[in-house]
Amino acid sequence: DAVHLLNVRKFDVVMIDSNFRDAAIACELIFETMSIPIALLIRNRYVDWRSLSNWKVDGFIRDDTDPVELTARLRALSRRSICYFDQCVYLAG
Repeated sequence: DAVHLLNVRKFDVVMIDSNFRDAAIACELIFETMSIPIALLIRNRYVDWRSLSNWKVDGFIRDDTDPVELTARLRALSRRSICYFDQCVYLAG
């Protein structure tokens, strides 16, 4: 399981797909037990920002973000967590 992988290997950033069935639970579990920044991938056209504001994440990324911007955003999240961007784990359903 993906959370086990986070305990076995070191990652600088975790990106979770908002359409992943247990995304909110995964975000909370990772937030509460690990010191790793979490980026939430937003795939829907309509976004309930009020609901998402309660999620335990460090940043939001739209699925249509171009690769250069995606890399810049993930590096920024990594810098804020005082580690270096070289590995990222992606949780999707």
